[in-house]
Amino acid sequence: MDQQIGRNLARLRGDMTQQELASKMKALGHKWSQSTVWAVEKGDRPLRLAEATSLGSALGGFPLGMLLWGDGASQVQREMRRVSELWDDLRTAYGAFRRAQEDLALTADQVGTDQLAELHPDAIRDWLEQDGARLDELHRQEIEIAALREEVESGPMPTEPMGPFVTYYSEQESIRDERPEAS
Repeated sequence: MDQQIGRNLARLRGDMTQQELASKMKALGHKWSQSTVWAVEKGDRPLRLAEATSLGSALGGFPLGMLLWGDGASQVQREMRRVSELWDDLRTAYGAFRRAQEDLALTADQVGTDQLAELHPDAIRDWLEQDGARLDELHRQEIEIAALREEVESGPMPTEPMGPFVTYYSEQESIRDERPEAS
């Protein structure tokens, strides 16, 4: 059990160094050093409950049960956390993009069409029309182009049976493809 906890801790730590984790644990009131992290990850030193609770804070939050999960479950949880973080980043970036579109519209109106003749008002309108649906469409096109390049370079990809989550993801992509474009 200690070895499984250690492997999970190493996975949850990700790119953070053992020394960085030890410093965070010290800041949370534990007498940890880099060698403590190493011993726990190796399974040579058992993890105390209070330490496990603090690890959740030190590593950005995770359910304590993740320390007990088998290897596959830890990997899935890590990918879920990565998707969640990227989703937050995407929402933030999209919000900034929408505010920039609004600023473009306000600035263009203040400047006036007479002074914008050389910028082609259609180019401004093109930027104001861009939205998340268009971004999704561009992403699918990039995936298709990459797949075609891969097929040209290495021949057709072998088809493997899909598991339930890849099947679900593919079905969601099909539903997105069938949605009418936002106008």
